[in-house]
Amino acid sequence: MKKKISIVVSIICCLFVFSAQGIAKPEVSAKNAILVDIRNGQVLYEKAAKEIIYPASTTKILTALIAVKKGNLNDKVVVSRNAVLVDGSAVGLQENEIISLEDLLYAAMLSSANDAAMAIAEHLAGSQQGFADLMNEEAHSLGAVHSNFVSPHGLHSPEHYTTAEDMAIIAREAMKNKNFRRLVGTYSYHISRNLPKEVKGIPQEDYVNYNKLISPYSMFSYSGANGIKTGYTDVAGSCLVSSVQREGREYLAVIMNTDRSGIFTDSATLFDFAFNEFAQLQLAEKDSEQGSVKVKKGVVGLVGAVVAEDYYYNFPKNGIKPSQESKILLEEEIEAPIKKGQKIGEMAFYIEGKEVGRINLLSDRSVDRTPFFSLWKGTAMIIALLVLKSIIAGYKRKQYYNQRKRRIYQENLYKNKYI
Repeated sequence: MKKKISIVVSIICCLFVFSAQGIAKPEVSAKNAILVDIRNGQVLYEKAAKEIIYPASTTKILTALIAVKKGNLNDKVVVSRNAVLVDGSAVGLQENEIISLEDLLYAAMLSSANDAAMAIAEHLAGSQQGFADLMNEEAHSLGAVHSNFVSPHGLHSPEHYTTAEDMAIIAREAMKNKNFRRLVGTYSYHISRNLPKEVKGIPQEDYVNYNKLISPYSMFSYSGANGIKTGYTDVAGSCLVSSVQREGREYLAVIMNTDRSGIFTDSATLFDFAFNEFAQLQLAEKDSEQGSVKVKKGVVGLVGAVVAEDYYYNFPKNGIKPSQESKILLEEEIEAPIKKGQKIGEMAFYIEGKEVGRINLLSDRSVDRTPFFSLWKGTAMIIALLVLKSIIAGYKRKQYYNQRKRRIYQENLYKNKYI
């Protein structure tokens, strides 16, 4: 791709870290933790975030992400015996029970149901192994390259591992999906079970979110909390990936390997750190125009390049506002047809001379390709005129020869008459 500016950079794992000099780091009980700005991927705090750990049921974040991207929430899923027999947390799914994919997702994300997670996996990929392949493909494509997943639920396996940083990458991507957000931001959910006739007893139909940060009744309730997922195994300890949105900001905290109350207090500590110690500097405004690109073979010759989204940078409230600059990277020319919102470049941001992120620049309009006749009408007109001129010239030549023949004929008649 040809661009007006050529910059070579290295961005690791879709997240960038800066040094918050002069700010006292918060103390957390978790062995592994990370705090990230959801919108731009900026890391505000980390503790052993690249260390290999076990994700337990926070695995279901990736399971749900794949389901909302590849599945249809209205699908009717027939529960297999294999799903029913999965160990650990469950909502009592029954063999041959029919349940919607959406209800299974609520069971998996609110009540952390392993049987629901397995039913989802089998529905989308046919088997646990097939779904694990999808999980690893998705994670690695996002940049979570230090992870390996072998199940949709997260029961302990030495081959099932991740890092706090990778979980932040996966969760950040998941929170871009509106259906995923709706799932994980729900406190309680009721379904009606369609069970086989032979099943006796009262099935579990009411699910309550294990994430106490979003509970209106818990002492751990946190203002603006809107997700995401808890987890626990004896080996992994208690885990929580959580998010908070308020004051025009949104942050994501990953707390891994601590005790049950620690996942909530540690998360609150990190969110307090973000809101109390940082201010935000706007580096780009959504829909602002940042240049134009030539259009080849289009009905118009230029399209404007507009910013895809607002872009902010967090800096210490009590610190000096950092120096900033941005660079625009646009294609030199793009061939029609072009769709409104099509990517035609990037905007790169630099703080103190270091690149901290990029956002897309999009076409501000749709441009149709110039019709074939219009593309060639100039040439066609010239050709038509030349052809017409040739026809006229031929006609005149023919007239000339015909007249000459008549004249010669008449002259011959005259000569013969008087000889």
